[in-house]
Amino acid sequence: MVAWYTEADDKPRVQAAFSSDAGATWTKPVVVSTGDTQGYASTALNADGSALVSWIEEGPNSASVRVRAVSPSGAPGPVLKIAEGSRQSLGYPKLIHSGSETWIAWGDKSGVKTAQLK
Repeated sequence: MVAWYTEADDKPRVQAAFSSDAGATWTKPVVVSTGDTQGYASTALNADGSALVSWIEEGPNSASVRVRAVSPSGAPGPVLKIAEGSRQSLGYPKLIHSGSETWIAWGDKSGVKTAQLK
């Protein structure tokens, strides 16, 4: 599974694709992000083959960290807003999956924050 930021065709977005053969072939990319995407994509692969993808989105007054699950078939789940703040204060959000848990870390004015995703 891989996720990336692109501005192809003047359309900023985060896309994701899956591979079941160690990267020899890939599924058709699906758009994961919504709104005014700033990028900073991170991914975590779950034991069931699905993945979580995070990114930063710019709003009218602030930026936000967003997360969305994507099934191996490419079907995106609902978007979750994890945090909100200035683009600079949010840092570079990162996802990690370990055992049966998935966590996300990001910045805010007081330092690094974390949350377990369920």
